[in-house]
Amino acid sequence: MEKKNYIESIFYIGLLMIISNFLCFFIFLLGNFLLPLKNEEIKATCSMWAALSIAFGVIPYVIINKRFHVKKEDLGIQRFRRTDYVLITGVGIYILVLLAYKKNVTELFVIGIQQLGVCLAEEFLCRGIICYLLGKMTKNKYLIAIVSGAIFAMIIHTGGQTLDNLLYRFPAGILLGIVYLKSKRLYPSVILHLIYNLYCIYL
Repeated sequence: MEKKNYIESIFYIGLLMIISNFLCFFIFLLGNFLLPLKNEEIKATCSMWAALSIAFGVIPYVIINKRFHVKKEDLGIQRFRRTDYVLITGVGIYILVLLAYKKNVTELFVIGIQQLGVCLAEEFLCRGIICYLLGKMTKNKYLIAIVSGAIFAMIIHTGGQTLDNLLYRFPAGILLGIVYLKSKRLYPSVILHLIYNLYCIYL
């Protein structure tokens, strides 16, 4: 790989991390301030979805697409397969188990919607876009998974405890990266991410 392309990929990864984190924080605060909703949980959920969709989805895609003219398949967005339906059914059963365990449907619904937004946005950015850029630097899938896992743990979760990031989020990020790179699709890593997050919250 040419040195120029290597530097360019690093530049775009750094740029996206700065822009995405700043915009996410700013849009979330703006949404909480401006949305005319009385229910605080609904307001926070709407603000979160808006912030994550724009900061981790729309803006990074526009930036990368403008420079590299990416196809949606390059970012892991493909048609559903039979295995996707099996995974979704598994998530449904998992949620039913959580309902039986917690017996609070409203709480689970709100948290489930919030976590779905988190998982979709983080996977699109860390696995879809970041892995795409890392793939321009190396063809070693395990190295891509490790670096994207480190970015996921230490930059996307800068607000988390460093030890928690190293012990839990970094290995989880590597696993999600391997799943994504092996399947070449975002859906499996999104679903596994959602299961993991709900497990951490409820069990």
